[in-house]
Amino acid sequence: MRQRILIAFATLLGALALTASSAYAAPSQAVAESTTAGNQIVQVGSTEADAQATCNYRVNVSGGVIIRSEPNVDSRRVGSLANGTRFSATCDNVEGQFYFDCPEWSALWKWVGNGYIKTKCLARV
Repeated sequence: MRQRILIAFATLLGALALTASSAYAAPSQAVAESTTAGNQIVQVGSTEADAQATCNYRVNVSGGVIIRSEPNVDSRRVGSLANGTRFSATCDNVEGQFYFDCPEWSALWKWVGNGYIKTKCLARV
């Protein structure tokens, strides 16, 4: 009896693992699925290793965000992302200059491959 219970439990765990692995796809697969669905995700990063260590975000502030060369509002502008843009970037944050023009005040900035953006202007998706 005990052996049958253990076999049933192992079978259930295997089924749960298969369900979980399909629900949480790799970043490259998520990009393909989102693009197919019409929600473009911009891949920000320079190598395949960067793409594997990333999280997905959406710009969540009217007017979009400016990509800066340093985590500082006075640093050189190197690009921008419009409000609603979905992209992949590192999950880590760095501390920089305080900013007050996002939904929350903060000094957290995110590296996006060619510069920094204000973390609190993003929503994780």
